[in-house]
Amino acid sequence: MKISKQHYTIKIAEEVKAICEPFFQEYQFNSFFYSRLYDDHTSLLLTSHQNWHWHHLTKQYKVAPPIPNVYLKDRFCYMPCPASPYQDVLHDIRSLFNLDHPFYIFEHQVGFVDMYCFTVPAQYRDVYNFYLNKMHCIETFIASFQVQAKRLIIEADQHRLILNDNNCSTFNSHTLLQPSSSLHEVSQVLAKRELECLYYLQKGRSFKEIATYLKLSPRTVEFYLQRVKKKLNCRTRSQLIDYVESKKLF
Repeated sequence: MKISKQHYTIKIAEEVKAICEPFFQEYQFNSFFYSRLYDDHTSLLLTSHQNWHWHHLTKQYKVAPPIPNVYLKDRFCYMPCPASPYQDVLHDIRSLFNLDHPFYIFEHQVGFVDMYCFTVPAQYRDVYNFYLNKMHCIETFIASFQVQAKRLIIEADQHRLILNDNNCSTFNSHTLLQPSSSLHEVSQVLAKRELECLYYLQKGRSFKEIATYLKLSPRTVEFYLQRVKKKLNCRTRSQLIDYVESKKLF
């Protein structure tokens, strides 16, 4: 994968850093990395550390660390150890950029996996307790980041990176989650696009926002959701959302 320093994901690093800076100053983190790993081996990437991001991409390192299957589930945390297959990455971030002890949070979504990564300075010790004690702050920051960086995420989605076998993740949304029986049943009734539209609707997204995420027109999104309502015997949007929540589809 070849990437220019003029690529969107590199150019907006300072904007991402500005969003993260109050969080860094209050809780002593020193970098943040967000990636949306799509099942089609494309990815949008946002980072607060431009130089590390550029180095990572030009070195052809994997976007996400290889993770043993035993850890994979719909949402989980992970810290790669120094002797892991990710050791070259860990060496570089520590020796070149004073970033260390990366802590990852992965979330299963329909068609992609969201990945959040935090680092602290290399001199930090007892990092496990550090992260455990900061989990509430981390969760609050993630929710805030999704709101503050909404424009950047939408724009980055229009400039996805195409990953190759060297740097794509070793898992995707299908391997990350064994779907519930309810989701399996609904997926037999709904087409892929209908299921994706339903997922974003349940997340509170507007037709226009869903259209942007899925690269469709708002009218097409409305058409898909009308079909979903008919297939699931729901008359209104609120009934549709209640159905999703009662069945715990996502």
